[in-house]
Amino acid sequence: MCRASRPRASGPGRASASRSRRPPAAEHPDVSRETCSPPRRTASQPPGRRRCSTCPRQAGGESLEIERGQVEQIFERHYSEALAALPLLPSGSARLLDLGSGAGFPGIVLAAVRRDLEVTLVEPRQRKWAFLRAVTRRAALSCRCLNARVTASELPELPETVDVVTLRALRLDPATFEHLASRLSAGARLLLWTGREEPELPPRFVAGRRVELAGSTNRWLREYRLREPQ
Repeated sequence: MCRASRPRASGPGRASASRSRRPPAAEHPDVSRETCSPPRRTASQPPGRRRCSTCPRQAGGESLEIERGQVEQIFERHYSEALAALPLLPSGSARLLDLGSGAGFPGIVLAAVRRDLEVTLVEPRQRKWAFLRAVTRRAALSCRCLNARVTASELPELPETVDVVTLRALRLDPATFEHLASRLSAGARLLLWTGREEPELPPRFVAGRRVELAGSTNRWLREYRLREPQ
């Protein structure tokens, strides 16, 4: 005896059953499929790199690529070295000038942690300057970004008075420091990320506190104060 098979559901009933098995994220209008799925590697992207689609775009419009293992290095070295300056900053509001800001260390990090600071970022390279502008806008930081170079004969568009100057991965000659001193307030301080050797500074700058940077035996954060006038 042959049993009559039950006909399969068709039409709207079957379509609704299919829709009920979709992942919740696909049904929710505010959640994209990309949020719930792993990032896809493009054919041109090397397997050792990850493309950061959520990072600010570079000046050329392409997203940033981060090598494996670089994330730990960025946090352990760059962020920690920037945050090492916090105990050396004035306790109240102050005007901070970050020269050669590059990728934003330490200027952007300090601006994010100390919102009471008036931070000016100075970067002579066009692409780096555009990157700094994009980051500060995205992070809603009230930083001023200058595409300029500070020299012994020129201080372009710098604030009239500065309380703190930070320099990391940048060297200035003594003549430039001497010229920069004309914009520094009484008792202003320089914060310099250096190696074992002390930088050459004009006599009006007096050495202050020194912090050995974590994870290194030959990198230091050095504080210098502008000598009070007699």
